[in-house]
Formats: sequence, C-alpha cells, structure tokens
Amino acid sequence: MWPNTMMPAMHWFKKNGKRTMLIALSFISLTTHNTLAHDGTVNITGSILAASCSVDGGQDPMSVTMGDYSGGTLTTVGQLTPQKTLTIRLINCSESISRTTVTVSGTADALNNKLLGLNNPGSTGTATGVGVQITDSLNNIININSASKLQPLTAGNNQITLKLAYEVTAVPVGPGDASSVMYLDFAYQ
Repeated sequence: MWPNTMMPAMHWFKKNGKRTMLIALSFISLTTHNTLAHDGTVNITGSILAASCSVDGGQDPMSVTMGDYSGGTLTTVGQLTPQKTLTIRLINCSESISRTTVTVSGTADALNNKLLGLNNPGSTGTATGVGVQITDSLNNIININSASKLQPLTAGNNQITLKLAYEVTAVPVGPGDASSVMYLDFAYQ
C-alpha cells in the first residue's frame, strides 16, 4: 500500500486508555529538490550622462579649406599662412555647466610636435615642411593632443571658435597635398 520510499513509521501507544497511532513519514523522501540552472545571460547596458552639450551635426566630418599657397612664399621657419576659422556650434548645453575645454588630437608633426601633422607624411604627393597651428578665438595656441584654456558657456546654444593656419617647420617647403585630420573632445565643467 505504501511505496517503499514513503513507508510511514507506525507506532501504537496507549494514552488515556485509547490506542493512538503515531505516523512519522520520512520527509527526506517527500521533499522535492530544486536545482538551480544557469539557462541564460542578460547583459544590461546603459549609462548615466554628465551634464553636457551636443555638437550641432550640421556637417560631420567638419571641413576647413585652408587654401593654396606657393612654397616659394613660405620661406621662414615659424611663418604662418592666414588663419582660417572653424566654428563649432554646441547646442542644448545644460544649465549646470558654465565652461568647457577643447582637446584637439591627431598625429603630431614630426618636426614640431606642438602642431598637427599632415596626412601620409613622407609619402609621394604629400607636402613637406608645414604643419597646422591651432588657436582659440583669442589666439591662444592649443598644442596638438592637448586641451585649450577654459572657454565660457551659457545654458542653451554656444559657439566655440578655433583658428587654423599652416606653420612652416622646415625650408624649403615641398609641394603636395597638405590635408590633415583633427579630432575634438569637449570636457565640461
């Protein structure tokens, strides 16, 4: 009648003249055993963003046309071509920030590591003897792979102005493509 694993232990005893049966079941065999299984993984991603601004993506990547210059007119180390302006629009700036720095990064010029170097240095067709000088709107030089001085911001929309010019690093300046790539990173305070 009882399966072997569920055989109750039965004991009769007398209490107040009545026979009472004590049944003790083996709880070990009646207990269910839960087994935990690792059946899947859930990766949870996200981030908490600090107060910041958004760069207005009017043109990405942004471009600056530096112009064409004759190597014969670039005759002195340190000589600069006329500056070209790069205006970066920062929009939706949080009220809790009031300043930013701009870190300009890229490949440094081989002869003057404070300047942005040209693409493909040493390759046929690339100009030689010039790098790109970067300054802020007040003409403070920003060395490549370094941060600018603090720039003021207000809540809402702002503009950050950088000025770019070729700087002679060696003479004679060799003709060729004088293109370069610069990256911008903003740190807000």
